[in-house]
Formats: sequence, C-alpha cells, structure tokens
Amino acid sequence: MTTHDDRARKTGEILAGTAVWADEPEVLGSVLAEIDVSRRPRGRWMAAAAAFALVVAVGSVILTRPAPVDFTLAGTELAPAASAEVRLVETPAGIVLRLEVQGLEPAAPGTYYQGWVVSDAAEVSVGTFHMRGGDGSVAFWSGVAPTEYPELIVTLQEETAGPARSDEVVMTGRA
Repeated sequence: MTTHDDRARKTGEILAGTAVWADEPEVLGSVLAEIDVSRRPRGRWMAAAAAFALVVAVGSVILTRPAPVDFTLAGTELAPAASAEVRLVETPAGIVLRLEVQGLEPAAPGTYYQGWVVSDAAEVSVGTFHMRGGDGSVAFWSGVAPTEYPELIVTLQEETAGPARSDEVVMTGRA
C-alpha cells in the first residue's frame, strides 16, 4: 500500500528531475522543501498549498514567456514557401533542435527530408522526417555543438540513394 510519505517522496523526485524542466523555476527549491515538510502531519496543508503555487507559477511562466527563437531557416529555390523557426535546447544527451516548420510540401512517397548541421570541414546528420501531416514541429538531435557546426540545412533525400547528403537543399539557416 502506498503511503503519503511514499507519494511525497516520489513527487519530490519527479519535480527535482532534470527531464522535467528546461529552465528550473525559482520556486522549485522551496516547493521541494515543503514536500519534505509534508511528511510531518502539520506540513501537509502547507505542502499542498506550495504544490498548487508551483503549478500556478510554472503555468503562468509557460503561458506568458515566448519560447526564444535561436535562428530561422529559409526556403531555397526548391521550396521557396518553406521556413522554420529553430530553438536549441541543451540536454545531458545532446542538443535538441526544435523546428516549427511552415510551408514545406510533404515529401513524396519514396523520399524524405533530412537535417544536417554543417561546418567548413564536415557535416553531421541530425535526423529525418517527411512532413506528410502538414506544417508542424520537428525535433532533431545533435551530438555536436552549434558553435562548431553553425549551419543547419534540410535536404530532400531518395530512400534508395544511401546515406550521403543529396544536393537537393530545401531549407537553410545559420545559428
């Protein structure tokens, strides 16, 4: 049977986890302290109030703070209506490149889009997608730093052409 102490401990572990927060809210420390206090009978009401305050504070930050755009991608002659806003999020596993894509036609059957981060000397694939559901979000993962690979390009690839980057660049931009 799960006890109140077990639930309070688990809630504290979840809230303290790095996967929960892109930017840790300033009030998190006091909320975690209140959860610890909640293991004593007198602190339960205070812990509930603190948890509610955290939900309200985080919700207001998320709803009122626009996500920063780190750079934009523009369409090329192959996709002049295409564009994307790119946000970089550093995580312990690597860097997430979050794209909000607009105006990019769906990749035809047998083709897909592929993202590449590029330096003067090399290029690294960061993922693939097809956009067959219309405009929307795409998440790429990069194991290399954008300071060393500052250009992001998106190419149209043939499924049977192998792993090399095609010359069909549909969007490009620099961090």
